[in-house]
Amino acid sequence: MTKVALSLASLSHPNAKYHPRRSPRERKGRAWAREHAYAYDQTATVDISGFSGSAHPEMAVLATLQRQLMEGQIERGTVLILDDFGSMGEPSMRKAVSLIMSLVSSGMHVVTMRDERVWDEVAMNDLGGFLMSLILDYADNLRGQYMSARLRASLRRKKELAAKESTE
Repeated sequence: MTKVALSLASLSHPNAKYHPRRSPRERKGRAWAREHAYAYDQTATVDISGFSGSAHPEMAVLATLQRQLMEGQIERGTVLILDDFGSMGEPSMRKAVSLIMSLVSSGMHVVTMRDERVWDEVAMNDLGGFLMSLILDYADNLRGQYMSARLRASLRRKKELAAKESTE
């Protein structure tokens, strides 16, 4: 039996190979899969057409994975790498946490990229550790968004200042 790892980012964004959201975390997830002898399935897709218009395709992917796991389309022990979890908004995260816990209860393993922990049914007994890992991932994402906004504002001010100086 080949051990398979799926990426939340790749499944949520089918064109992830070319997608601008491809992140260092996703690359870290690929490296984790290689290091732990998992086949990183970048060709895997899930049909999320029933969730069209969703602001967060990650939610549709999690729900679809749950259905596929229950129907036996995905083997127990398959790993889902949460490389894009922090980008969800707070309301979606609450639902995602329960879906992820349900996936783990159904036999899927989940890897959080911040601490590279593998969460299975036994590890999930440390519920506080699991939730802390997700919260810290979300906080990292918020910090990145804040820094990115500050950088864009700074560059915009510099361009405005340069334009103003060139007209004088």
